[in-house]
Amino acid sequence: LAAAAVDGIHFKGLEAKEFEEVKVLTIAKYLQSYIGRFKPDITITLGSGLGYLGKKIQPIKAFASFGFGELPFMQIPSEKIPGHDRSLKFGTLAGKNVAGLQGRCHPYEGLTLNATVRLMRALRVLGAEVMIITNATGAIPENFKVGDIVTHEGALNLLGESVLTGPTFGSGPRFPSIAKINDPELLKIARIAADKAGLKLHEGGFCVENMGPEYENDGLIKLFEKIGVTNV
Repeated sequence: LAAAAVDGIHFKGLEAKEFEEVKVLTIAKYLQSYIGRFKPDITITLGSGLGYLGKKIQPIKAFASFGFGELPFMQIPSEKIPGHDRSLKFGTLAGKNVAGLQGRCHPYEGLTLNATVRLMRALRVLGAEVMIITNATGAIPENFKVGDIVTHEGALNLLGESVLTGPTFGSGPRFPSIAKINDPELLKIARIAADKAGLKLHEGGFCVENMGPEYENDGLIKLFEKIGVTNV
């Protein structure tokens, strides 16, 4: 692997401590062998209740859909989580080249944080510059109703670990800022789209990254409400 290269994806003599990067690049190499020159511009992670959107992606070719378990170095828990098919489809949606993830894996299933984001990192290697992450969450404010959409300014990490722990990938910064992690232009597009669709959109929410899988008790909910958390 240290000397291999495929269509611009290079394995750069990585040391053993950087084996996670080798795993990511191997997944990217595997996928590129099927999708060729197709470049996904957007990665869409479809959370609970939104998996149906994956059926609307027009595949680029017959071999453009993958179960997570087919991919090298992907750890797939045996237990099925409702609404998470754990499959990947390359194609077009609304005129954009996309990689659609129908469901995902979670740390509470016994995976490391690196394992849960391995596929997203591989898609970034393949060219995806935008990531849209969706999920169904509990809401704290009383004016939030079922079916409302919330855009988040950020998250309170209570996992006790960062996904950036370990060697820096490529030329990425060692200490990146996540103060403004969401792109203002994308938030503007979300606002316009919600208005056109007649959907209620709450902006500027703050969510919590909890390990789970248990739900929060009343004490935690009251604490989160006091510090400005909108979704858990």
